[in-house]
Amino acid sequence: DNSRASPNKETGCLMATAFITPATAAKWDDGRRTSFVEHVAAKVMKCKTREETDELLHMELYELLREGMAGSIAPDQVGLAIKEVMHKSSLTNDHLEDVVGDLLWLLGEEATLDAKESKVDLKTAIAPVVQEILSSGVSADVMKARVSEEGLEAAGLIKSSSDAKNKLQRLRTNKFYAQQKFNLLREESEGYSKLMVDLE
Repeated sequence: DNSRASPNKETGCLMATAFITPATAAKWDDGRRTSFVEHVAAKVMKCKTREETDELLHMELYELLREGMAGSIAPDQVGLAIKEVMHKSSLTNDHLEDVVGDLLWLLGEEATLDAKESKVDLKTAIAPVVQEILSSGVSADVMKARVSEEGLEAAGLIKSSSDAKNKLQRLRTNKFYAQQKFNLLREESEGYSKLMVDLE
């Protein structure tokens, strides 16, 4: 049936598979980075909506960041690729920050779900990638909001992951569990007298 679409057929600006695969990552160099940037920029130009653009960027940059964390692509190549994609695709800095922030959060969650013995290594592996992404123009505030405490500590953005977790826990406790206190003697006299009657 020729009316059925092939699973590898492009749909608008989207593709069934990303440009970066383990095979392309293993042979990564400046020329391959340039091809990747041109590929993504050409696809972005075909996207008709912000949703399509975001879906495309999430797919393509996820593989870039994941291979960077795995060590298959050097961190400086990751940072350069992100910076060049932003300029070549005419993306705003805020737009790129949103996408990269989402992906860093997702990769951190995936690292947490991995086997216990590899968790620390994977979270620490994000550090050099984060440092290079900062140099590409993504703000430190975005990193602090999305990256795990362990990754932030390894990247030098915070001094102690345990201190950061304790501070966050205290803030959550104060926000959701702090008791509301009332000075009954400063309330309306009628309400206070009724309370005293109820207590007798």
